[in-house]
Amino acid sequence: GAAPTLIANRLLRGLQAGAYFYDGAAGIVHRNEIAANSGAGVLIAEGADPTLSGNTVHDGDDAGILVHSDGRGRLLRNNVHSNRTYGVAALTGGRPTLRGNRLHGARQGGLLVDEGGDADAEGNLIELNAKAGVTLRGACAPTLRRNRIRDGRDSGVHCMRGAGGTLEGNDVCGNELAGVTVETAAAPLLRGNAIHDGKMAGVLFFEGGLGTMEENDVWGNEEGGVVITEASAPLIARNTLRAQGKESAGLWVHSGGLGIAHENEVVGSRWHGIVVGAMAAPTLRHNSITGCKKAGVFFVDGGAGELLENDVHKNHVGVELKDDAEPVVKGNKIHHQKMGGVWVYKESKGTFEGNEIYANGKAAFRVYEWGDPSVTGNRIHGGKAGGLLVYEMGAGTFVDNEICANKTWNVEIKRHATTVLRGNRIHGGGLGGVSIHGEPDDPEGGMLGGSTPTVEANDIYSNVGVGVHIGTDATPTVRDNTIRGGHRAGVLVS
Repeated sequence: GAAPTLIANRLLRGLQAGAYFYDGAAGIVHRNEIAANSGAGVLIAEGADPTLSGNTVHDGDDAGILVHSDGRGRLLRNNVHSNRTYGVAALTGGRPTLRGNRLHGARQGGLLVDEGGDADAEGNLIELNAKAGVTLRGACAPTLRRNRIRDGRDSGVHCMRGAGGTLEGNDVCGNELAGVTVETAAAPLLRGNAIHDGKMAGVLFFEGGLGTMEENDVWGNEEGGVVITEASAPLIARNTLRAQGKESAGLWVHSGGLGIAHENEVVGSRWHGIVVGAMAAPTLRHNSITGCKKAGVFFVDGGAGELLENDVHKNHVGVELKDDAEPVVKGNKIHHQKMGGVWVYKESKGTFEGNEIYANGKAAFRVYEWGDPSVTGNRIHGGKAGGLLVYEMGAGTFVDNEICANKTWNVEIKRHATTVLRGNRIHGGGLGGVSIHGEPDDPEGGMLGGSTPTVEANDIYSNVGVGVHIGTDATPTVRDNTIRGGHRAGVLVS
């Protein structure tokens, strides 16, 4: 094919493309102004492979540069702006290479890679576009590395309809919608990107979005670091999710969201660290969740899923279950919270197995307002206040736990609580082992009064004070326990 050199020309107001390369054509296009053409500024197709460098391509009625049908092309340091559709579009069979270009001000987006297209884009500035900075649509798998994608009026990157590809080392910031949006079975790899300071979520997965997100740094986004909804099921691994907006989580899974999140660091959230709500059921494994203003992990509105072997520490509350939440919480370390380790309330349930809950500021495990967890084989110890506190219609079944060395009562049950304690080891409490009591009727109608727990087959020993205290209005069933070594009495009834 032909291989001309076009330098410093003005290609203006053509009825179709400003320049059209096809049938294996090559050549060099350098420092031209290509503007206001009725078609694409530059059209590359049918095996053509020109080099475009230092050109200004603007105000066309189609894409600035359009590549399709086995077209290639090397696009170097071009200024492509204000075109009616996209800055650069790679359609079916198009495979351009982009280096150091500025794609901005397009009325749709900066870069489109469509069904069957491809692109290798590195070191470009993609900014201030009316829609997504980058759109990946349909069966395509481009590579985008070390680009700056910023300040768009839509998403920074939008992946849809089964799109794949690799986004690595990009800086995505300041976009009006999500930094990266993934939907409708798209499955990109997001690795090592900085995704920050967006007006909505850092990364949004919805309507069955898939893919892998690993080793990204996500911060300062107004509506959360990563949001997963509507049967989306990505893998979220080894990311840092830090200091999002004032009332947004590092990771928020809701509306049936799924997925696996493991080995992430969720830190410094101004709200909850991780929120699981509205029938979502993710798997959260081996994450570190710390420094959050509210709960480290908050399950709400029927949220479920699994919380497995995480380190949840130095938050306001460690793990909080509210409004019919029912997760499996297993093998975690939940410690050094400002308030409590675990709160379960408002008809939440949940299964807690094999957790170590220690050194928390208030009650290590708190159950109230019809909370009804199943708690088996945990170690609850070293709290700055009590170990287990059940009150105000709280219930729950606690079996084979070690509850020990808490500063006040290891177990306190009061105000219409109906919990079951069976087969636990309860020892070393600062005030005693188990205290069961009610309170006088509340003249304002609060949920006070007697408790009716079942305390059976526990080993209660070496508590400072008494083993079991049964106080005002309490009517427990206490049977088959071993109560030994109390400093004052085995059982005190008052």
